[in-house]
Amino acid sequence: MPVHNEDIAVIFEEMADLLEIENANPFRVRAYCNAARTVRGLGCELSTMVAMGYDLTRLPGIAKDLSAKKRGFRYIAITDYTRNLGLARGLDPERLRQQIEEIDRLNEKLDSLSILKGSEVDILEDGRLDLPNDILSQLDLVIGAVHSKFHLSRSRQTTRICRAMESKYFTLLAHPSDDCCWSVMPMMWTCCVL
Repeated sequence: MPVHNEDIAVIFEEMADLLEIENANPFRVRAYCNAARTVRGLGCELSTMVAMGYDLTRLPGIAKDLSAKKRGFRYIAITDYTRNLGLARGLDPERLRQQIEEIDRLNEKLDSLSILKGSEVDILEDGRLDLPNDILSQLDLVIGAVHSKFHLSRSRQTTRICRAMESKYFTLLAHPSDDCCWSVMPMMWTCCVL
């Protein structure tokens, strides 16, 4: 079943709402609102335009990152950082709850697209995830990531990551080598098989 223009416009409006909840850059919020207006004003379905090979980025208000969502995807995921990563303005538990509720409301309206609820959670030094279980249990994707304490010994780092992976809510490990994003030296750990 193809995604219809109205479905896409609603998604863009809801994305704008989610970004506002996160206090995101107002230009990003406006970009999603403009994209919704553009999609509603089209004379044909975006799915037809994609099938015919039309470059959606030529449409006013549609940036490259927005057009990717119109290529027939059945799922998209929202996976913002949690609060422990201060430089990325991560979500605290209350703001994440609001985001979860907003995504649930949006999913009730959508037929041909599902939005997965997720978060990139910080793996704390002792291996715990930085969100309470009552929130983790509401997420479809829990992406565990080490964002600090890179200097730990290989043994301690391995124990830390393995403990996080033992959580029944853990879905996948983000940037396991961490040699390009945050640290000067790659994080040392040994892959653990659970």
